[in-house]
Amino acid sequence: MSDPRFNSMHLDANPRREEFRRARALLFGSCGSQTIAVDRERLLEEGDGQPHTIIERPDEKPTDLQFWLVDKDGMYPLKPGLNSIGRMPDNDVVIADASVSRRHCAVLVHVTRGCELHDTASKNGTYLNGNRISGPTRLVCGDEIKMCDHTIIFQSSQSGAEPKDAGTPSRCATIG
Repeated sequence: MSDPRFNSMHLDANPRREEFRRARALLFGSCGSQTIAVDRERLLEEGDGQPHTIIERPDEKPTDLQFWLVDKDGMYPLKPGLNSIGRMPDNDVVIADASVSRRHCAVLVHVTRGCELHDTASKNGTYLNGNRISGPTRLVCGDEIKMCDHTIIFQSSQSGAEPKDAGTPSRCATIG
C-alpha cells in the first residue's frame, strides 16, 4: 500500500525516520484487503490539495456518518481507510499546534470491523483515555485521544457497540 501522506522524507534524524517507517509498516499491515481497496479509491478521487472536511457546527452532522472526531474547533468525519492526524495541512484532521507532530497518529477505519488508533512514531506520543498507546488500539465511542495539549473525542453512530473480531487489536495495547 502506498500513501503519499505517509512518506518519511519530512524526518531528518535517522532514528526517528526508522521509528516512523516501522509505525507506517504496522499501520499499513493492519489494513485488510477491503479497506485497502476503499482507501485507494478515496485517494484517487480526492487527489492532492483537496480541502479536508471540518464541520464547525456539530448539529450539522450528516445523517450517514458512521465515525467522526470532535474537538473544540469542530467535527471531523472519518472515512473508510487511513485518516491521518497532525499539524501538516494535508492531514485528514489538521491540528494547529506546534507540539503536535507533522503526522502524529492515524485512525484506521476498517470496512468491516470498526476503528483503531495508531501512533505514527510521534515525538510526544499519543494517549487514549490517559494511557500512552504502544501499538494499534481499538476505538470505542467516547474514547479520548490526546496529543500533547490537544484532545479529540472519538464518536460513532454504533453507540455502545464494540466490534467483536479476533483480528481487531486489543484495548490493552497501551503503556500505563
